Amino acid sequence: MTIKELARICGVAVSTVSRAMNDRADVNPTTRARIRAAAEEHGYVPNASARHLKIGSTRTIAVFIQGELGQMLIEILQCLETDFAAAGYDTTLSHIADKQTDHAATVERIVRQGKFTGVVFLGRYGNADPESSAQLSRRLAEIDVPMVFCTTPTIRAAPPSTPRSRSTTWPAAVT
Repeated sequence: MTIKELARICGVAVSTVSRAMNDRADVNPTTRARIRAAAEEHGYVPNASARHLKIGSTRTIAVFIQGELGQMLIEILQCLETDFAAAGYDTTLSHIADKQTDHAATVERIVRQGKFTGVVFLGRYGNADPESSAQLSRRLAEIDVPMVFCTTPTIRAAPPSTPRSRSTTWPAAVT
């Protein structure tokens, strides 16, 4: 069922269906109720991708994990996903492998194309080339998206004895 088919069934314009499904005030309440009832009856579900293209953003938080996926990072990710979902946000995960040569280009491309509401970095940030890591930071600062960094130093900056991840048990109160 498409929005055009629903509009035809209801005898209204596509724009009226769109406004009714988005609870806009400029739709007669009776018409809105009729459109919503027809949508329910016919199994119409608004196309989220089309909506995101129209409004220019998503209710999605991008989470980047760089390096190994240790137990601690997985637990943090689970907590984030739970809290984001409770607040009405989806989570999308991107893993940046250590073998990837241009971390900066990958991260920047994903963030710019995704139109995310926010971005969280877990694990390590950057790569063995300090200039490349600094360049990534400069390029990300130009993007108007809130970002949170829960990271360790870049590969070269971390001493060899620094553990990559630490296993921990999270008390229920922390989540």
